[in-house]
Amino acid sequence: MSPETTTAVEVPAGTDREFFLELEERLVRAGAVRECAARRQAMYRVPREGFVALLRELIETFGGRLATVTGVDVRDGTELIYHVCFDRARFTANLKILLPGSADQMESITPWLPGAEFIEREIHDLLGVDFPGHPRMERLVLSDDWPEGVYPLRRGFRKEDARPPSVEET
Repeated sequence: MSPETTTAVEVPAGTDREFFLELEERLVRAGAVRECAARRQAMYRVPREGFVALLRELIETFGGRLATVTGVDVRDGTELIYHVCFDRARFTANLKILLPGSADQMESITPWLPGAEFIEREIHDLLGVDFPGHPRMERLVLSDDWPEGVYPLRRGFRKEDARPPSVEET
């Protein structure tokens, strides 16, 4: 745990102080570590275990709303960043989870947050992350004839791998 999350906490400018301190305390109890903060937002590295329950609590108890999820292929695996806005406090918590190596699975939040359906499908199409429990995991942005196992936002992506099958091959 970094000193800034366990001792005197600097509240991002423009953010409701009381709300922020309560939210930060809950995130720290869940094992989150604040990596950085800027005006009205902060980035937290959050453990994967228990994340879905934490996210649900932030939305249902703290009044957050999921703005979107960002997926990034990084050296150590895939990072998912859940951007949760707390409008009454004028604050955004960016919750970063690392899916290490080839362990590209994250429990789906779509069963209890239907607005996440297209976000998870897009991340699956472009980065290859599986979301067990998703009710309708099918292509969203890539064509149906796109080759299986080829993900255009992966660091190792090569254009020549994306060639759809020719008429003779089908």
